[in-house]
Amino acid sequence: MRSSQILRMSYLRPLAAVVVLVGLYLTSLYSYNLFHGLVESFGIVVAAATFVVVWNARAYTSNNYVLCLGAALIFVAGVDLLHTLAYEGLDVFPDYDTDLPTQLWLVGRYLHVLALLVSPFLLRRPRRAHACLAGFGVLAAVFLVLVF
Repeated sequence: MRSSQILRMSYLRPLAAVVVLVGLYLTSLYSYNLFHGLVESFGIVVAAATFVVVWNARAYTSNNYVLCLGAALIFVAGVDLLHTLAYEGLDVFPDYDTDLPTQLWLVGRYLHVLALLVSPFLLRRPRRAHACLAGFGVLAAVFLVLVF
């Protein structure tokens, strides 16, 4: 590539980021529910993609820290999706009040924090990815039963 092409391409990413940010700002002025859904969807996609990468790479790594975090992130993504759908004005869960999205958001943060707290203790342990996945699945199910 010529230097002029490289210089031109170096401006594309920051320009795209500015366009996305301005678009999100304009979306927030139009409809906060749409803005909230877009922003939460980005976080859900990132968490789910992280799980997919970690889960498919588990045979190639002995790092239980990453395995535990990846296993927890799929449940964080699921709870965040429920939080997004429960947001006021979407009427996906009509029998619940406005506390439901807040409670679901807290459940997602609790799962995330628990993963960050538990994972360092698994660094030197034998690899048990399925046990970590099952543990966070049970924990997420218990939290969701308590909320609903």
